[in-house]
Amino acid sequence: MKRKKKRKKKRKKRKRKRKKKKRRRRRRRRREEERRREEEEERREEEEGRGRRRRRGRGRGREEEEEKRKKKRKRKKKKKKKKKKKRKRKKKRKRKKKKKKKKKKKKRKKMKRRRRKRKRKKKKKKRKRKRKKKKKKRRRGREEEEEEEEEEEEEEEEEEEEEEEERRRRRRRRRRRRRGRR
Repeated sequence: MKRKKKRKKKRKKRKRKRKKKKRRRRRRRRREEERRREEEEERREEEEGRGRRRRRGRGRGREEEEEKRKKKRKRKKKKKKKKKKKRKRKKKRKRKKKKKKKKKKKKRKKMKRRRRKRKRKKKKKKRKRKRKKKKKKRRRGREEEEEEEEEEEEEEEEEEEEEEEERRRRRRRRRRRRRGRR
């Protein structure tokens, strides 16, 4: 749709330009024709004046008319072109969205879900790392390094599990204290 509109605009522009050119040509031709006629009339008058004696009335009348014509030419001013007013586009009103009231959910369930998600993500990442390392080792063809790295990974996993257990214990202690205070 946009392309069609653009094409239409271009066509209109071209038409306007053509019309302007035609007008200019016509005006030039008219001016040239008027000049020729006036020049011819002047020549005829001069020739008539030389050949015959001028009649007193006509000669003065023609000269006065020519002067009047010249004055009129000077008086005629070019018409000012009217500027087209640009259309102002209306701004679209932005509608305010109604805020939905949030339902209060129990925090305990949310916390459990989050922990599960975190654990799943960690396990996925570990599996990915293991797979990548295994592929690299296969390419290199080093079996001894594989065994050593697997042992190191197992040790790291054990350490992480121990840390998680310690965190759980601490949380349980905190909860018990809070419940006791309540």
